[in-house]
Amino acid sequence: MIHGTTRAAALIGALALAGPALAHEFNIGGLFVEHPYAPPTQAGATSAIGMLTIRNQTDETEKLTDIRGPFDTVTLRHRVEVGDEMRLVPVDRLAIPRGGSVTLTAEALHVFFDGLAEDGFAKGDRIPTTFVFQNAGEMEVIFVVETDAEQ
Repeated sequence: MIHGTTRAAALIGALALAGPALAHEFNIGGLFVEHPYAPPTQAGATSAIGMLTIRNQTDETEKLTDIRGPFDTVTLRHRVEVGDEMRLVPVDRLAIPRGGSVTLTAEALHVFFDGLAEDGFAKGDRIPTTFVFQNAGEMEVIFVVETDAEQ
């Protein structure tokens, strides 16, 4: 029985350590960027996407006006299907309502990284970016490259 208890304690300890690594968050004032992540890419990919949730616990609507990172271009893009064709439409700014949240996903609005190095994104990579908000200012945000299974 002691052996089983030791194994259970080790598992609980491992999960406690893994949790913060997988569920990361950045904030400034009452503005939170939750779990920014990007899926791994194939070698040679020149672009990738990032997903996250922005939660606004302030008393006013906030706007994300710019995203900077170590690539040729980092923008917000909205995936739109027109007939049989999929298009990525650039979005200049994103409003996050007071007391509300906005979730960026692969299927709709997301962060678009263009101009990746030849090796692309590999599991475990950390992608540094700077989010610029109209009222809150600049926030350093790190995207972690994860597989869908880690969500």
